[in-house]
Amino acid sequence: MPDFTHLLKRKPGEAEALLERYGLESGRFYSVMPSSRWQTKEWGVDRFFEVVRTLRTKGRVPLLLGRETDAAARALRARLEQAGIPFRDALKEPDFGNTAILLKHSAFYIGCDTGLSHLAEAVGCPAFVIFGPTRPELGFGPARPASRAITAPVACSPCSKDGRHCFRFTDPHACMTRIGSSRVSEEISRCGF
Repeated sequence: MPDFTHLLKRKPGEAEALLERYGLESGRFYSVMPSSRWQTKEWGVDRFFEVVRTLRTKGRVPLLLGRETDAAARALRARLEQAGIPFRDALKEPDFGNTAILLKHSAFYIGCDTGLSHLAEAVGCPAFVIFGPTRPELGFGPARPASRAITAPVACSPCSKDGRHCFRFTDPHACMTRIGSSRVSEEISRCGF
């Protein structure tokens, strides 16, 4: 596994100041990344919202990751605001090193097969990674004992690096749509989070 600990090297107190800036306590929040470079690798805002809503009873605050330009991240933020669910927003965080520090201090990470899922693992954060058109067996799945790859049993997956050309005409993108929010929530609970 690549070593990204150099991203965590900061002056004494910088990590604590970063957490304080976001109103977070180490281990008392989890990170959520609903976006992907390819929309066909996204699991869906409604499903992420349901997982966050379910996890609300566990006492941890969700930290929304991504960029302000990510449509799914903006949509999830709007849903959380509308529902009155407390969360923290790091969509405007410009420093990749700061994102690595936030992941290091997250209790866990939830997202699709994206670069941030790999960064979460690289800094020691357990990752719950949702795979669709790609598969963890191709060598990009989570490797940490507390991490999980979540997939749907469909014969056509993997189909490509991004799922742009789905051949399922009657059930398009079943590799993603057949993964329910309750399954992800249960997997997180099963791992003790």
